[in-house]
Amino acid sequence: MSLDILSEDLLTIKQAAKEVPRPAGEKPLHYATAWRWAHRGLRGHKLETVRVGSQLMTSKQRLHAFFLAIQPPQANTNGATLKPLAQRLKR
Repeated sequence: MSLDILSEDLLTIKQAAKEVPRPAGEKPLHYATAWRWAHRGLRGHKLETVRVGSQLMTSKQRLHAFFLAIQPPQANTNGATLKPLAQRLKR
């Protein structure tokens, strides 16, 4: 799915890094980390971006989707590991 610049809440990469919640007392996320997520990815997933003029931008919605995509598989109550939703929906 591509980023929709007209309906999503656009953020520069620096702004996106500031949106990432951090535990109290920890340094804020460095913008280079968000840039790396966009260019190299993390755990096989890249942060979706769009170039607007000279700015590389993403959105709050794309940050949310990225964090959901990189989550490790969850174990259910009987100890069996569940596959991520995207894999379960593929047929």
